[in-house]
Amino acid sequence: MSELKNIFGLVIAVLIFVALFRRVQNAKQERKGSVDLLFADVKSLFVNPVLSAGESAGTQQLEGVYAGQAIQLKTITDTLSVRKLPSLWLMVTLPCAVPVTAKLDMMLRPAGVTSFSNFDFLDHTLKSPDGFPEFAVLRSDKLAGYADLVIIKQHIGIFANPKFKELLVTPQGLRLVLQVAEASRAHYGVLRDARFGDVSIDRAIVQDALETLLALKAALVEHHIL
Repeated sequence: MSELKNIFGLVIAVLIFVALFRRVQNAKQERKGSVDLLFADVKSLFVNPVLSAGESAGTQQLEGVYAGQAIQLKTITDTLSVRKLPSLWLMVTLPCAVPVTAKLDMMLRPAGVTSFSNFDFLDHTLKSPDGFPEFAVLRSDKLAGYADLVIIKQHIGIFANPKFKELLVTPQGLRLVLQVAEASRAHYGVLRDARFGDVSIDRAIVQDALETLLALKAALVEHHIL
């Protein structure tokens, strides 16, 4: 009798293991399908594009080469704001050496801590010069006036598109952040589940972001060489 119980227990354990394994595999396939759909329209912009799902839910990324430069696109789901629906944000990053001596973070309509930015951790708020977006707030890790604002001002016309949220300039690279989608009110309001449906990142808006970052980098390099 005890041997029969052991066999029965082993069978149950195997069945549970198989069920869990299938669940994990199905989740991986769903995440892969989500990543493929998300970057479907922009993938062809890049040489050697590599897609991957991030370690946390709502995080996916594409890495590749555009115009000879390494680029990273990364999505992050932001659920930190208690008064707004969750947003799916896209960080377009150009990792490269930039000849600036301080960080500059320009955020439009900042409203508390976000999951995609360290804006709130920069110590100094700068006066926004004429020509910057009306609702832009500038912060830096240095108190002194930011020397390259005149150059940067010439490359922020992209913020006429209300989807763009942030520009980050650092010695290690440049980044633009834009909103891809807002969560379904029905799912989030009832289930607190941030679902965005069958979202695909717009190719034209990403290309505009890439061209802006490349032009800004070139202008900063030229300015400091001169």
